Amino acid sequence: MGSRSAVLRPEKWSGSRFPLLDWIDCGDQLRNGTWEVRLVNMGCSNCLAEIKRCSTAVRHGNRLAFVEVPPFRDFSTQDLLPADGAFLFCRLPEDRVGYARLPIKITIRDGTVLTVDAPE
Repeated sequence: MGSRSAVLRPEKWSGSRFPLLDWIDCGDQLRNGTWEVRLVNMGCSNCLAEIKRCSTAVRHGNRLAFVEVPPFRDFSTQDLLPADGAFLFCRLPEDRVGYARLPIKITIRDGTVLTVDAPE
């Protein structure tokens, strides 16, 4: 199967079904409940700072999922955070490459996007 790439337009997602649910490996888990989702890439310094900042957010009762977007590195988000089960780690498949400025912060409830905070 060939690579399918798309420019992600998160500013248009509010009020709609989270468009990556069918692509990411944890989509089924994100369909229920309220989640703070972060789209990140390990080669992005702003993403690494966001990951470190988020390590305290879970301690305040938020359900947090990190979705790594290609290209992937030799380490993952999971390597940077405690392995206490407080975070959900997901990936956008390499054959579904998305182009966007990262990190993107998304709040979803029952699969529907409530808010999006994306760099301009």
